[in-house]
Amino acid sequence: MLFLYKIDSAQSAFPDSIVVLEQKIISDSVVSIPTTEHFSATTIQQSSDTLLEQKETSISKKIKKQKKVDTTHYSPKKAAIWGASFPGLGQIYMKKYWKLPIVYGVLSATLYFVVSNGKNLKTYNGYLRNMYNNVTNPSPIDQLSLAQVEAYRNTYRRNVQLASFATVFAWGLSIVDAVVDAHLHAFDISDNLSLKVKPDINYSNFTYYAGIGVHLNLK
Repeated sequence: MLFLYKIDSAQSAFPDSIVVLEQKIISDSVVSIPTTEHFSATTIQQSSDTLLEQKETSISKKIKKQKKVDTTHYSPKKAAIWGASFPGLGQIYMKKYWKLPIVYGVLSATLYFVVSNGKNLKTYNGYLRNMYNNVTNPSPIDQLSLAQVEAYRNTYRRNVQLASFATVFAWGLSIVDAVVDAHLHAFDISDNLSLKVKPDINYSNFTYYAGIGVHLNLK
């Protein structure tokens, strides 16, 4: 009761000061509460920032993944000369190094058949000379007749011819490949080219008729 009496007496003595003090206490105790509009604006701003960052990241990744375009001018004539001078030089000139194992692999296989069949051809030619000169051939060749030895010799001769032709043909293909690469190097095969096939309505001789249209877009 004494405490209440003191408060009442203080209010009666300093009424204006008590009112100002109460207003100050109330104003200090008020906490600013964010409204729904504030939350919505903040959320939208954060989501837009996140989407922008993701878009920039995806764009940077695409730029990194993009293949560097080789703008070097390649001469088909030089490619042919390089390829004809030695197998594989045409691919080296065109910087198609991944084709070298294919070129050398095919040429190695054909040359192997040329060399192996050539050795057998030389051997059976010697057997035939021995038979013509009445010299005994080593076993088991001495059991073969002249016609059989000639048949074996002719087979190896044909194999040498075929393998030699295959070697020249493979070498020629490597030259053609280098020349074609040089011709098509400047051909645009980027994503800026698009081809669409879709139904279309055409007008001719005052008549409409349906058909298939081909649209080629250059961006």
